[in-house]
Amino acid sequence: MQYRSLIYFLLPLLLLTFSACGDDDDNGGTPTGTVELFFKPVYGDEDVLIDRTENLDYPTGKEIRIIVSDMFIGPLSLSGNDGATELSEIEFINLSEPILDQQTGLTDKVLVFDNVPAGIYSGFEFGIGIPEDLNKKAPSDFPAGHPMRRESHYWPPWNSYIFSKIEGRKDVNQDGGFGLNFVYHAGLDELYRYLNFSGTLEVRPGEITRMELVIDHKKLLSRSGSDFLDIEANPVDHSAGDLEYMRFIVDNYASAISLRVYQ
Repeated sequence: MQYRSLIYFLLPLLLLTFSACGDDDDNGGTPTGTVELFFKPVYGDEDVLIDRTENLDYPTGKEIRIIVSDMFIGPLSLSGNDGATELSEIEFINLSEPILDQQTGLTDKVLVFDNVPAGIYSGFEFGIGIPEDLNKKAPSDFPAGHPMRRESHYWPPWNSYIFSKIEGRKDVNQDGGFGLNFVYHAGLDELYRYLNFSGTLEVRPGEITRMELVIDHKKLLSRSGSDFLDIEANPVDHSAGDLEYMRFIVDNYASAISLRVYQ
């Protein structure tokens, strides 16, 4: 399997297609295909975060474990000469404890979008978090099964959803105890981030285009040298009055997330 990682705003999207059967779909006479969007949470050179027992090196020399990682994403769209084609207004993806398919190299964390108009697109765009107009609403405003129905991701004191969560434990005493819990929750409109991967992407009638977002959690928590979150100094950031740690994380999305397109 071949792929090319794409850097936010920098490298063009590689034109690759997944060969499948079929000619066209019924979407008002417009030929359509399917887009599958996979998610792969990694930590530096670690291939994938399989479970909560995996010990991960941190810049302080003390190991951490990542227990929870999830996020709202939306809207998701493909851009082209005729404007944007929206795949979804909002989605929720739980990245915790993914299962890796050894044959395909893909995880079980996937969103499937059917009936996507066939054609050549110039990019893929999505937001991380919830756009301001939707964030004004509450879980009770949505029907059962809707991504934003989650009471667990709404924080009334903020009047905002929790856009993303990263939770884990750190082995402060280096004794294998992992006794320090850390919790970083992003919310509020100012922490919404929008990413744009530019390049050429083709959706062919009756075929499947597979894309994969690789999310490097090491790059979310650290940049370079001594520029990293001091987990021991501030293990919990869940306050609207102190967003320093969460700004650090969301500002790292652009460098921590890359896009792969598979043949």
